[in-house]
Amino acid sequence: MSNSLRALLSLALARGRWDAVAVGAAAAIAAVGISVWARDGAARGRLRRALPWVGWGLAWFALASGTLALVHPLWCPDRTPYGAIGAGVAVAAGLGALRPALVAVLFALRLALLAAAPAPPRSITVAAPASGASVDFAHIARLQRLMRATRERVADAGPLPRGARVVWRSFPLESVYAFGGSRALRVWGGDSTLRWVRFAEFERNPALDVATIVEYEPDRFRQIARVDPEAMRSFLAADRPMREGISRSRCSGSTAPTPCSRTPRPRAFAPGSPRSARYAWAGWCVWPVRSARRGAR
Repeated sequence: MSNSLRALLSLALARGRWDAVAVGAAAAIAAVGISVWARDGAARGRLRRALPWVGWGLAWFALASGTLALVHPLWCPDRTPYGAIGAGVAVAAGLGALRPALVAVLFALRLALLAAAPAPPRSITVAAPASGASVDFAHIARLQRLMRATRERVADAGPLPRGARVVWRSFPLESVYAFGGSRALRVWGGDSTLRWVRFAEFERNPALDVATIVEYEPDRFRQIARVDPEAMRSFLAADRPMREGISRSRCSGSTAPTPCSRTPRPRAFAPGSPRSARYAWAGWCVWPVRSARRGAR
């Protein structure tokens, strides 16, 4: 019930800087209404006639809000508008009977709090907004940005053949569920055979035939990048010895950055860069591995 009341004032579940303002303003409106009721007999008569509407609205709000206990402890403020209808009827009937101007003041307060509510995130954040809700405006806006950017990068790869696999890598926290498994990809491509592949699967088997790779890069302006599978294979080939514990000294016996082998180093084009073509050089023990990592992005 308290969460629903906070949602009526556009307040997040997590405490914020506007809480005191909202509670203070609402208390002031209530105090004025009580003062009018105590001093004005005509106002008391009007309120008495409006009591059925007030009671009906409060009952509606209480019953509708009570049903949200079924999803506890998850909290979704988008579930409160139905109960808010009853609260609106009760408040408008009660304040309007006392002084119609009080309804206008409450309306202005609601508009001010709505304008002061957090704006949608300007970027795809690593973590979900810390609003205390499992789904709210900020969460949905973040997911919409992620979905749109991902769809654009997948489209950059051109029409996907039937049965194509698309690899996703390092997507932000609490976001993958928005794709509905492979359903979003299939809707975008108009093909029920398309499917997502986790990067871990591709990493275990780099020879896997995939159409393209999309990855999340939080520090770039274009936060969803498309990586050519060959560039990623080159990166994995260079990175694997490092992860297996082969040090620079064991490769060359010196501290100089020398190749681990005499074979030519593969060069792979990594599309998706905002500048001209960048290349991933693989085969070095230390320094070129870092270069390959940067190029594959």
